[in-house]
Amino acid sequence: MENIDLIKNVLNEELDIDENNLKGEDILEKLGVDSLGWTEILVRLERELNFSIIGDDSVEISSFTINDLNQLIEKSRRINNANYQP
Repeated sequence: MENIDLIKNVLNEELDIDENNLKGEDILEKLGVDSLGWTEILVRLERELNFSIIGDDSVEISSFTINDLNQLIEKSRRINNANYQP
């Protein structure tokens, strides 16, 4: 499952929105994501994708889209992989 599909699946389960109706440009706050929901979504994505999201403190959720969340995940994965030391 690709990140964007997982994001839509999580939003579907957390907000009870049909994931087929979700688009990358949908703003999370307009979908009903508040600060508590944002935290729950991030924690769930971190757990399901097995990594830590980097930079979530600087995110302005009022204008954050599904695509922005996907980019944050990709950026965080690159940073996590670069910092990984066995």
